[in-house]
Amino acid sequence: MSTASLETLLEAWDGETAVVHRDREGGAWIFVCIHSTRRGPAGGGTRMKVYATPAEGLADAMRPSEAMTRKTAVAGLPFGGGKAVIGSPSCRRETSGVRCSVATETSSRRSAAPTGRART
Repeated sequence: MSTASLETLLEAWDGETAVVHRDREGGAWIFVCIHSTRRGPAGGGTRMKVYATPAEGLADAMRPSEAMTRKTAVAGLPFGGGKAVIGSPSCRRETSGVRCSVATETSSRRSAAPTGRART
């Protein structure tokens, strides 16, 4: 992949909406790309993968969201296309696949006081 920036990718994309978020605590980049809702709500899935750069993660969300638009149209379904991608620098490859540690506010709160005691 080229060294395209997030801005360059977003300017060139013909989709409807792209949400870009970075989780500060976990370092994960989150991309939600809605390619089309012309035929109905966007359908697609979420991918968690290791990317060399955030731009590669964004590009990987854009491509399948476009493909989902085409797939649902060919199938005659009343849906558009979308895709979400989570890329985390704390992901590591293991024999059983990719293991990622993406912290969320809820999980952080739960793990902070697992015995039910109040935090100090």
